Amino acid sequence: EISDTVLTLGLPEIWVLTDSKSHKGPSFENRVKNGIVNKCASLEEVAAVMHCPVSNLGDTVMAYNFDAASGKDSQFHKTTVLQQINLPPYFVGKEKLAVHYCCGGLKCDAKARVLDIYEEPIGGLYVAGEASGGIHGKNRMGGCSLVECVVFGRIAGKEAAKLSS
Repeated sequence: EISDTVLTLGLPEIWVLTDSKSHKGPSFENRVKNGIVNKCASLEEVAAVMHCPVSNLGDTVMAYNFDAASGKDSQFHKTTVLQQINLPPYFVGKEKLAVHYCCGGLKCDAKARVLDIYEEPIGGLYVAGEASGGIHGKNRMGGCSLVECVVFGRIAGKEAAKLSS
C-alpha cells in the first residue's frame, strides 16, 4: 500500500525516518558513511535535513507513534513492523521506488530448459535468472535472485555444453 500511495502521488522519492532501535539492513553503515542516510540527534535536526517545518514532522511522528502504540496503522494499514520512532539518534534519508526483480518469464524445468505451452522442452533453449519464470510463484523471498542466476546459470551452461559434444 505504501508503494501504491507513493505512485499515486507521483512522488519520485520519499523520506524514510527511523530511530536507534529500528532494524537496519546490511548496507546501513555504508549509507550513513556515504551521506545517503543522515544521523540526527533530534527531530529538529531531521526537519532541517528534510527542509520541512519541525511542527509538521512532530505531528506526523506523534500520529505514527500513537498508531504504533495501538498496533494499528490508520494511514497505510501496515500489519508488521509497527514500532514507535522515539529513541534518538534518528536516521533519515530518501528512497526511490524501483523495480529490483521481475517475477515471471519463461517457464523452465529443473534442467533450465525452456518449456513450450505443452510443458515440453524447446530444443537448445535454456534460461536462467530473472528471465526464468515459475520458480518462485507470484512472489519471491529477498536475496533469491542471485541464487537463481548462479544455480540456473550453471545448470543451463552445463546442459547447453552437452549439445556441442
